[in-house]
Parts: sequence; structure tokens; C-alpha cells
Amino acid sequence: MTSKITYILLLILIVLCWKGVAVSSDKKLAVVPSSSALVLRWPLLDDVPLSEMEVEIFRRSQNTGWEKIATIKPSLEKLHSLLSSDPGLYKFLEKGGIPEKANADDYNFVLALFYIRTLADTELARAAAIFYEDSQVERSKYYQYKIVYLKEKKPVKKLVSNEVSLKYYRKPPELPVKASQEGNTVIINWPNAKIYKLYFIYRNNQNLTPYGYYVSPKNEGCLFKDQETLEEGKVYTYQVKGLTLTGERVSFKPVSIKIVDQEPPLAPDGLSFQKISPGKIKLSWKPVKAKDLSGYRVWRASSLEGPFQPLATLRSQQTSYLDKNLAPGVYYYAVSSMDYNDNESPRSYPLMVPVPDEIPPAKVKGLKASVEPGLVHLRWRSSPEKDLAGYRVYRRFGPQGPFVLLTVTPLTTETFDDNLPKAMDSTEIYYQVRALDKANNHSPPAAIKVKLPDVTPPPKPIILGHRITEKGDLELEVRFNPVDTTALMLKICPEKDSCQKYSFKTKKELKVLKVSDPPHGKLVLGIRARDKAGNVSEVFNYRMYIAPTQIQAEPKVELRPRGKKCQVKYDLPDGYFLLVYQKGERILPPVFGKGKIRLACDSPEEVEVRIFDKKAQLLKKLDFN
Repeated sequence: MTSKITYILLLILIVLCWKGVAVSSDKKLAVVPSSSALVLRWPLLDDVPLSEMEVEIFRRSQNTGWEKIATIKPSLEKLHSLLSSDPGLYKFLEKGGIPEKANADDYNFVLALFYIRTLADTELARAAAIFYEDSQVERSKYYQYKIVYLKEKKPVKKLVSNEVSLKYYRKPPELPVKASQEGNTVIINWPNAKIYKLYFIYRNNQNLTPYGYYVSPKNEGCLFKDQETLEEGKVYTYQVKGLTLTGERVSFKPVSIKIVDQEPPLAPDGLSFQKISPGKIKLSWKPVKAKDLSGYRVWRASSLEGPFQPLATLRSQQTSYLDKNLAPGVYYYAVSSMDYNDNESPRSYPLMVPVPDEIPPAKVKGLKASVEPGLVHLRWRSSPEKDLAGYRVYRRFGPQGPFVLLTVTPLTTETFDDNLPKAMDSTEIYYQVRALDKANNHSPPAAIKVKLPDVTPPPKPIILGHRITEKGDLELEVRFNPVDTTALMLKICPEKDSCQKYSFKTKKELKVLKVSDPPHGKLVLGIRARDKAGNVSEVFNYRMYIAPTQIQAEPKVELRPRGKKCQVKYDLPDGYFLLVYQKGERILPPVFGKGKIRLACDSPEEVEVRIFDKKAQLLKKLDFN
């Protein structure tokens, strides 16, 4: 209570101590110039009841003596009438304006309110005999005033002012007034002027401040909040009036404002999230029930304290939001709701959303391989990922089957040497290289196929048996691996003659090798297999014997024209011979064995060869046709 009284008393002193006011030495008699008079104000005496008090007013001008100009006394009847609606001040008057020592704080508080009332109401000040207006003055002169308090017609105290003149008067300015709305409150503000001691605020001509509105002269601006419930959509007109110490009221230009809805909707509830894919989440919340709901705003921050940044503004029908391309980390989301008057609710309580690193590194590029005996050397380009942990290499022999991890500990370099096992099921090796990050995410595989040179000979073929045909041909029954064999190479070595070589292209259905006109006697056969790479298997040896009688001899004769010469090439079994005729006449003796005959002939048609067996029987005739 004491602080409240002190504050109000300070207000009164500030009102009295103001530039342009002539104040007594004890700072209690104030003389203020108005437009046409000098206005005097002074306080009540604490020890003289109003019913017993009178005030004599004296004035003097330059080079003149004191002149009594008025004697006034309080009008208790009028004071009771003016204060009948204020029980507190009315009780103060009933006690004659004398404080009760036991309750001095309450008395001082009521006294301060009384002074404020008299400042706003000059009629009340006149009734209390603390106000006088002297209009019998000249503008060019200076005046000094003295008041004398009387009790029972005897002086008890006097107050003297300093000199003052009407020349001090300045017309109070009209101040600009602005009105704005914040929520359900209308805020009126205007600049402050020291000449005004109180302000009165009106709404639609209704005085909202019956006792006035005080603003400290130290404040540059004035602000008044109208917090009464105002009707939405209605226009209200506000006017501010300033009151000077002389009681002069100046009306400022009124301002109007239309009340709009500034009450925001409720904040959304039930905010949750769902992981869609790496770096992508879906936020959802419960719809807000509001007739004027216009939409939602989604916010995101990297910490609980913020700052939160708006991500998207959504329509009222949308109660979910998809946030994508999120880097690994922890995010905080909140949602606010808005209405059609742009009122926005507080944000919902933040939702923490962890986003793990599930984005794999990019596929390894530039994978190449080089082959050395027993070694495959792999190399590739460095991956650009900042969180790269290394590389892993996988291998598979052949086009089918699982890959086997070769590097349990990830490689930190972009090369790898694979030492191949000695025994392998395939000459085709498939490799995969994957990049690995610190969150154990693997990149798509970079693949390469390596084909090793074939240095493995095919399996050794086997001769299972043989037989001699009626024509004297040798047939060998063989077994070999048709998958890896492209040719069989046969060598037949007689006991007393040079070896003869044969080559057979292999087919899957090939099971018998046929040798025409084989040598006879004791024979050693050697057979080998050859693959596509030119690798030759070990030799398989086979021994056999062919009697001469087993061979049915066949004469071989070839006729070849050579320009104007005719060539006869022959190979005749023992006992066989041939005769050569030219133009119907035999030109040579019988020819035996093996050899060549060259004849001069104008035309090949004129030469004929006749073949005879051991019994000199004609077997056939041959000519160049």
C-alpha cells in the first residue's frame, strides 16, 4: 500500500512541478497561464477540517503591494453532491479531511485520488477551495500570488508563488492517435506531450477513463489497452482528449478500427511420423476442429531449442506431410494451425525424428582386371563418399553359384590381388566390388568377368578295341571327353617302317576312328586329345598286329592333265600292273609298284590306262574324261 501511495504522490508532484508554472518556495502553490487567465492550484491542509477552513488570495504586480482579490471557503454541500457516487472519497469528507493516525496510509491514498479527481474536474477543485482562476490580468505584466489559510478567521499558514505572466501560455498541441488490434485487445497509442497532465480515452463517445489516464512526462509515447470484450466485425471509434493543469481539454482526431477475429485456432495434436524409405518420412496429425480453419504450417529444426523453420503451408484437408531427401541426423518437427484471418496457433510440442544413415555409397566406377599366372589384379577408382569405410571384394568361379567374400576386413585402398588356387573348376572368374560406409551400407556391386588362359590339357583318350573291315580298313573304338576335346591325333608305327599320322575332328557322336589302307604287321598306336586352346593330353599307347592277308589290296590310279602333258600317278599292290595306251596303241611295257608317268599328248582324250590284277585279269579302264 505504501508503495502505491508514494507512486501517486509522486505523480501529483510531477504535475505541479512543470515548466511554465510559477511554484512557491515550498513547491505547493502553482500558478499556470491559460489563454486568458492565470490559474492557481494549492493543496489542502492536513490539520484543518474543511468545515473550518477559509483561503484568502492575494496578488501583486510589478512595483505594487499585495492586494487581496478573493476569499473562498469549501462548499461541503457541493462536495457531497459531486462525490456521492464515490464512497471512498465521500468517507474522507465525512471526517473533515483530517487523517486518522492509525490509518494514515489509507488516508494518503484517498487524498491522492482526490487530487487526481480535482485535476480532472475543476468544479470539484472549486468546491474544495483549492482552485482559483484570475482573469483580471494583463498579458504584458508579471504577477505574484499569495494564499493564506484561515482557521476560525485566524491565519495558520501561507504559500507564495513565483512571478508568472500570460506570455508563458502556449496552445496545447493536437496529437496524432493510432489504433491497432492484438488478439482481443485494441491498443491506442499517441505521442506524449508534457503540457498534458491527464488523458481521457473515449470509445464510441463513452469515457473509458473517468478519473483520467496518467502518463509520466519521461515517456515519449502513450499506450492504452482496451481489453473489454468487443464484438467481432463491428467498427469502433476511439478519441483521446488531453487535459492541462489549467483544466483545458483538447480533443484529438478520432480513429476507427474494425474488430477482426485474432483468436488463433488450437494447436494440432497427435503428431507422429512414419518411415517411408531411406531419407524420407511421413508426418501425420489429428485434424483441428475449427469453422474458420484455413490450413496448417509444418516446422522443422535441428535441435529442440530451435530455431524452427517453416517447411510447408498446407490446406485444411491435409493432415500429413512427406519430407524427403533428409540427410542422416536427428530432426524436430512441429505443426501449427491457421484460420482465414491469418491467426496462427502456437506450434505443437516438437516431435523428435531420428533419421539413420541408410543411403548406400555410389556404385564403384572404373573396375578393371589384369591377369598373371596364378594371379588376378583388380583396380578401381576412389569413391567420393565422405563417410567411406572401405571396399569389399567378392569372387565366384563360373557363371552360376554364390559369391564368396574375399575381404572380411574392408580394404582401404583401390586395389586387390587375388592369388588363385591351383585347382579350379572354371577358367571364368566373376568378381564384385562394393563400397562400404561407416553405417555399414553397401553400394550396388561393380562386376567384372575375367577369363583365364586354358593351360589344362584334356583327359587322355582310350582305345577300347579294333577290327579290320572287309575292305581292309582299320576301325578303332575310342572313348574321350567330348566337352573339352576338339581333335584326336593318332600315330601308327609299324615295326620296320616309319610312323603314319592321322588327325580326326571330334564330334559328340564320334566313337569309331576309321583308317584306310593301314600298314600291317606289328603296330604300336599312340592317341592323344587336343582342346580348343591347343593343349594336348597324355598319349595312350595301344599295341596290335595286322596280318598281310587281312588286307584286301586296292590299286590307286589318278589321271591329271598338265597342259600338253598327261600325268598318271599310281600305287599298285604287289602283283598288280597297268598298261598305258595312246591313240589305241600301247606305248609302255607293264608298269608295277608306285610312281608317276608323264606323257606328251595333244589332247587328254587320246590317253587310256588299263589296270590288271595278279592273274592278269582286266579290272578297269581309265581315261581323262
